[in-house]
Amino acid sequence: MKKGQIIGISIFIVLILLIIGIKAFSSDNDNKENVRGLTTIYVATGGGKEDFLADEEVQKILKDKYKLNVIFDTWSNGKTVSQPLIREYVKLGNESIVSKIAAGDKSYTITSSDVSKYDALFTSDQRFYDYYKLYPDKSKNEADRYSVLGGSLTLNTPIVIYSWNKVVDALKKEGIVTENNGVAYISNMSKLMNYILE
Repeated sequence: MKKGQIIGISIFIVLILLIIGIKAFSSDNDNKENVRGLTTIYVATGGGKEDFLADEEVQKILKDKYKLNVIFDTWSNGKTVSQPLIREYVKLGNESIVSKIAAGDKSYTITSSDVSKYDALFTSDQRFYDYYKLYPDKSKNEADRYSVLGGSLTLNTPIVIYSWNKVVDALKKEGIVTENNGVAYISNMSKLMNYILE
């Protein structure tokens, strides 16, 4: 191979490496730009809310309207009361604490220093929200809870009920269910509850 060819190939390789470096740097900056100006909050989610929080439209609203970068970790509802609500319990947060917990150390609580704390809890339903607000039942080895600071139920997600056509038709006749685009909706919940209790 001639000296000129070697120089040409070397220049070509340097150009490719330079282009790859520029692309990596600019995509890195894009990622930083997306998070810049946002407040990152960590949310512990009870079972069933992950798809809602992962939805692109929900994420866009949280970022654009509320300036929030929401990072959520999946917890089972039972674990939100039986274990300290810290990110280390889902293998996130401080690595040295994660390894201690994995080795069986149960001494970390929501008041421990160096643990990664949550900013919010999003339970699967009202029952777990109400139960979380109670003092922990130490006879059941429940973990300490965060105080609910002026909290309330701020978001209800839809409940899906499956039924047979005959039942749906009967509820339509009673004015309890209405249909829209092939989907049946309970339009009168109090009437439904009376109907069930009769």
